[in-house]
Amino acid sequence: MRVLYDQVTHVVINDIYKMIRDFYPEIEFVPYQTTRKGDVFLGNHTIPDDAPKDMRRVVSFGSMPHYLRNYYGNDTMGKLDHVAFVSDFVRKIILSEQELKSHSVILWTGSLPCDNKMKPFLRRKPLSEPIHFVACAKFWRRKYKRKKQIVSLYEGYLKKLYPNSYLHILGSKRNKKHPSGIIEYFHSFEDPRYCRVMKRSHLQIVMTPFDTGPHVIGEALHYRVPFVVSNNCAGPETIELLGDCGKVVESDRHIDNAEMFRLLRPLKNPSFYDGKQNYELWVETIREILDNYEKFTSWQWNSDLNYESQAKKWYGVLTGESSSDTKRSTEVIQENV
Repeated sequence: MRVLYDQVTHVVINDIYKMIRDFYPEIEFVPYQTTRKGDVFLGNHTIPDDAPKDMRRVVSFGSMPHYLRNYYGNDTMGKLDHVAFVSDFVRKIILSEQELKSHSVILWTGSLPCDNKMKPFLRRKPLSEPIHFVACAKFWRRKYKRKKQIVSLYEGYLKKLYPNSYLHILGSKRNKKHPSGIIEYFHSFEDPRYCRVMKRSHLQIVMTPFDTGPHVIGEALHYRVPFVVSNNCAGPETIELLGDCGKVVESDRHIDNAEMFRLLRPLKNPSFYDGKQNYELWVETIREILDNYEKFTSWQWNSDLNYESQAKKWYGVLTGESSSDTKRSTEVIQENV
């Protein structure tokens, strides 16, 4: 079977195909150029214009719901053979107004270096000073990542509570260090500095008001870094599957359907993402994790989130053998560290 993948649209697609080919080397992955009868297409809210009508088309839908409608029309998703959502959160929004032939949820956890059972490189050491906070504001031009609010949280509250601490901001415009203990990095995720920062970090702050993942949670899990995350994302699903790996902050109005999404439009509505946060609530949640650090770093991977299980689900989707609403498993993967 030949699978065409969209090499340009989203880094997630590259990670997915790399993961699948480790377990199913018989599948031929080819960067998309032209299609032919019998090909499978794996993309991220993309469909090739010259795709044969009898080609099986698969979308890893990891982006905002309005993108697909704007580019391909309102009924495009309903024509797809299968839509693999990255979270129940985004699936609920799409299904509130769109009928699909077949769909499932494969909670993506990144593809940072680790073994096939997704054991992190190291167990977290006991909490000790200095405390290192980390925030991934990957796209420095995108204000909805709330870098400004994260800085205010640290300088106005966390630095006073934890004077011997640092805030590492990954993905900023330029490398610089602030007197208050904030260090900014310009990086790609292939940059060795990313791994070094994650290894030393004690807690991740994810304040984005809307995210279908977010993928930074999966990346932090590889290094057993607990997280605090806003409520409009898949953070609660990760906690439900793994246990005490992080905490959700009820920071924003809930988006649970397409109508609410269009009303708030997180990417276009400054009033939604740029308002002042309840910093006391964020501090309270962060303190709870740090005060119970062993509890929030002792979780174990389960069979729903290891690479072998994810690759098997994707294989079923690509071959057409996957059924709708793939059931999740809670079997624990024992770690021999």
